[in-house]
Formats: sequence, structure tokens, C-alpha cells
Amino acid sequence: MYIESPVPYDKSIVWELHNQFFQTRGSQAWLSGSIPFQSINSIAMARQHARFLCTLYEQECKGGLLLEGDPFCVLEIGAGLGLFAANIFEALCEDCGKTGKILSKSLRYILSDYQVDTVQAAMDSAPIQKWKKQIIPAIFDMRTVRLSDFEQNQIDDKPYVIFANYVCCVAPGKQLRFDNGSWSELYAQVQATPEDWKQYTQEDNHNILKDIPIEFVWKEISLSGSLPLDEDVALIKRVRGNWNEASFYYPYVFFHMLQKLDSIMMNRGYVIISDYGQAPCDGIAGKTKKSIEYYGNTLNHAVSFALFSEFAQLHGWSALLTSEPVRSIQHVCLRIGHSVSHHVADSFAHNYNQCFDGEDLSLFWEIAQKYMDEKQYRKSAYFASRCIQLNPHDPRYSYLAARALIAEGNDLAAQYYLQIGHALPVHPDCNFAFQMGRVAVHMGYLNDAIRYYEEAELHSQFPALYSNKAYILIDLFQYKQAYAALQKSFALNPDHAPSTECLSLLKEKIWLQWQDER
Repeated sequence: MYIESPVPYDKSIVWELHNQFFQTRGSQAWLSGSIPFQSINSIAMARQHARFLCTLYEQECKGGLLLEGDPFCVLEIGAGLGLFAANIFEALCEDCGKTGKILSKSLRYILSDYQVDTVQAAMDSAPIQKWKKQIIPAIFDMRTVRLSDFEQNQIDDKPYVIFANYVCCVAPGKQLRFDNGSWSELYAQVQATPEDWKQYTQEDNHNILKDIPIEFVWKEISLSGSLPLDEDVALIKRVRGNWNEASFYYPYVFFHMLQKLDSIMMNRGYVIISDYGQAPCDGIAGKTKKSIEYYGNTLNHAVSFALFSEFAQLHGWSALLTSEPVRSIQHVCLRIGHSVSHHVADSFAHNYNQCFDGEDLSLFWEIAQKYMDEKQYRKSAYFASRCIQLNPHDPRYSYLAARALIAEGNDLAAQYYLQIGHALPVHPDCNFAFQMGRVAVHMGYLNDAIRYYEEAELHSQFPALYSNKAYILIDLFQYKQAYAALQKSFALNPDHAPSTECLSLLKEKIWLQWQDER
């Protein structure tokens, strides 16, 4: 006996796992690596948003609604780890000129998510601490569009701008298909017994969803009978247009939320949505698409951004959208019930349509690591250097560039990147002093190498550090110190081959010294 009969996808019990994952995992939903978040939260992506935010702030000031220094309120829904918020402040201070510096001081940032624990973890995180006095923690529920503090008191601050990053793609919705003049809806059936389901829903099963047997079938429907509101039916018909075959995901919970946002926003506010999906020009053609991806135990869906342009026209809003179909993240700026100025439209085009920095950073980093694994060191260093240009504050990029160049034998170039990274805040995965010691050895500066290795030991301890140090000490005829270094290496790994080889060399050197002394 299966635990459920075929039901509309949005009514399936698989959504229990989806909701439970966010409720029980909190910040670990992202920190565990189950859910991708780096590209949307990077400083390069935040820089694009921050520059556009400055344009919106300038418009409010020019319109007389704000004076310089007046509080400018922004709301982020689905804030997760809070990295996006911290990077918005950093980008305003560092990359947005005079306007950015003014806005960074007057910005009031409402950081919200669905769970108290998630928001609290974000507020306690290191990146947020610098800006904590300007950040208001909040709970936001898409279904009720209620913004409250941890004690369920309503928050009265009204934002001028709302950010929604990777929120639409995880909202419940309908998977719809049009073919041969009729509409169908995706139905799902979890093919598991109640006993199986009990095991699936155990709290330690964080990556089980992809293994659950689910049967998907298309069932013919009437839109009015399937969709909750008449406005949904009108929107879906507009999106289909004249396509004879079409398939797309409609996250109606998110679009119902959009219709209610004016109750918590300033009049004629802006909503900036960034998500993965298809640009309007990419179309919705195709009658067999089923856009469901599993990350951990979450359900994720490619968003058709044509929905936003048609939604705006249907409700008298304005919409600015990215147009490149090949980009991995699409953006849309909606303005509630009002047009946008040419200045705002130009800024959107410049910061989103013409700028790929946020996506490039993630892509270049992936390529740099791939080339390092393939031992194509020059290419790895090149793409790592491109990452440095997009985000000079992350030491991982200069560390990889240096390692690649050391492997290639280009010590002078490696030294350049090591000096850049060594000046940045310490990162647990980047022992710059160790790599600087390696370069010093290659250049023949043995005493400098010893000094670097001693500094490296303060960062982390591992066998190669001590075996490298022992080899240098042997060359400097400091045999007792070399033996002490090898003892530390063997304490960490008794089977470390380079240390075993070094010990054999040390014994040989001591034997030869004894022979000479005789």
C-alpha cells in the first residue's frame, strides 16, 4: 500500500521533506553544501545589486521623498546565511562612490527568513557583526506576507526595495503543460509504504529525496479547476500566448505574495528578484519539460521569467528583465503600480544585462579548480587571477594561483600572488606561509624558508610541513632540529613516505659525520 495516491505535484507529501529540511537544518542547509548559494551571495553579485540600489536611492532623493541621511529601508526575504546582506554593505562602502558611502550609513536592512533559528544564526555570523546595528532581524512568511520580529510583533518599517534571491524557485507551485489545445498538470505519487516514509522523514536523512521512488504523470485539467485564483488563470493564458506546445512551472505562492507586497512596502516600491531559470526570449516551448532539481531534501524549479513580464502587464506594474538566455542567473526588477524612469532602466541594463560579474566569479572559480586538477597549471592560474579581479578580498583565489604557478615552476610569479594573499585575513584552507617557504627553498633562501615554515606551523600542522622543514635543516647541518621536525611529522602520520625518506637521509648524514669525526 502506497502512502499516497496520485495527487497534484504541489499537494504531494514530498513537500513535507522540503519544508522539514529548511525547518530543522537552519543555516546548515547552506553550510553543509547541500544547497548552492555562492554565486548569488558573492561580493561580485552584491556589487551589481548595490550599484543598482544606489540608483534607486538617488531617484527617491531627487523626487523629494528622501533627504540625504534619511533612513532607506530594504527587505531581503529568504536571507539564509546573511552573506548577501553583509556583502551589500561592503559593496556600498567600497565600490559605489560617494552615493554608496552615504547609503551604507543610512541603510536599514531587514534580514528575514522563515525560521527564527536561521535568522538568529545569520545575525550571529561573523560577516554580519560589522553592520549589526543597521540590520533588523525578522520572520517573513510568503503565504501570509506578514513581517514580524522574533516575538511575533509586526514590524512597521516599510521597505523601499525588496530582494528575493533563490526564493521563487523553491516556492510551491504547479507544473503545467499545454498540448493539442488542452492543459495538463503534473501529478506525483510517492511509491512508498508508511513504514518507508517514516524512515525517509528521520531528521538525519538530509539527502534522501533523490532516492525516493516517485511516479510522475500528466493529467488533463481545466485551469480554473486547478489554479487557486482567477488572476492565476489569466496570467497563465497570457504566458502561453500563441504557443501550441508549452510547459513551465508556475510558483503561484510566490506570485500571490507579490500581489500583497504593497501592504508592507512603501508606495510604488521595487522588488528585485534573482533566480535560476529562463529569460523571456528563451520561451516556454516544449511539451515534456519537468523542471525539478533536488538539492539536499529541497525541491527546486527553473523559473520562466516570462511570467514576471506578463504579471507586470496584467497588474499595471513595470518590469525590467535580463535578456541573455545563456546566463545561469536571471534578474527582474518590478515596480508596483508605476513606471520606471529612464535613469533606472539604464542602470538596470548596465548592472544586470551588461554585467556578468556575479556569475563569472563562480564560473571562473570552478574552471580554475578544474584546470588545477587536470595539471593545466597556467590556465588554472589565469582563471584564479580573474577571480581575484572580481573579488580581491577572498584569499582562496590568490592561494590557488600561487599553487598552480609553483607547480609550473614559476616561483617569481607565484611569489606575487602569495604576497597578495598573505596580506589578507587568515583563511583556514590557505596556508600562505607554507607556500612561501616552498618558494624560498626553490630560490635558495633556506633561512627565510625556515622562518616561513615556523609561521606556517602557527596556522596548521601537517606532515609535509615538517618533512620539508627537516630537509632544509639537514642542508643547514642542524641534525637535531631536523630529527625533532620528523618526530612531529610521524606523530601526525607514522606512514608519511616523504618523512620516511628524509629520516633515511638524516641517518646517512649523521653516519657520514661520525665517520669524518673518527
